[in-house]
Amino acid sequence: MEFYPFDAEYVRRLCAGEAEVQEHFSIYFAERLRMKLRSGRYSRDETNDIIQDTFLRALDKLRSGELRKPGSLGAFVFGICKNICLERSRPKKLEPLPHDYSPPSTDNPERDTLEAERARALRRTISEMPPKERGLLIAYFFDERSKPDICKEFGVTKDYLRVCLCRAKKSLKRRFLEKFDEKYKPNDEKKDH
Repeated sequence: MEFYPFDAEYVRRLCAGEAEVQEHFSIYFAERLRMKLRSGRYSRDETNDIIQDTFLRALDKLRSGELRKPGSLGAFVFGICKNICLERSRPKKLEPLPHDYSPPSTDNPERDTLEAERARALRRTISEMPPKERGLLIAYFFDERSKPDICKEFGVTKDYLRVCLCRAKKSLKRRFLEKFDEKYKPNDEKKDH
């Protein structure tokens, strides 16, 4: 493989679609990206998909002038690959349900009534909790706000946020079970007692 310096001329020729430079780009970076992705975490097909996606995004970004220093093309391409890997590892975020959502009706009106009563009792319990615990639970579970945003509002670190949420959930469960009758316990908890 012929040596090409990563400079402004290389990037210009790559963006212009010169076959020789595009072939060099794909061979050069495909080998290196494959080594980077060899962690065993991705199948061969997934690795190929990530590499192709990296090339597509890199060329789009290069054509739109997002690369400031042509000499840092390697870091630029690896950064794009890293972002793609992070996107793939991120759990898919579920869309929140609308506030007026009601589950589809079932053939068991007694169970539906009990669920509605349990939901009201849970809301009542949450509203009676200390402000910090209540705020954490609402921000994280109901408003689905980001962890950095919650940390900033409550003045806690990311690690301590996990501790606070765990304590708030335990407190909610304890308060709920102390306050309400056995009939509000989920069926799996009734079996344990």
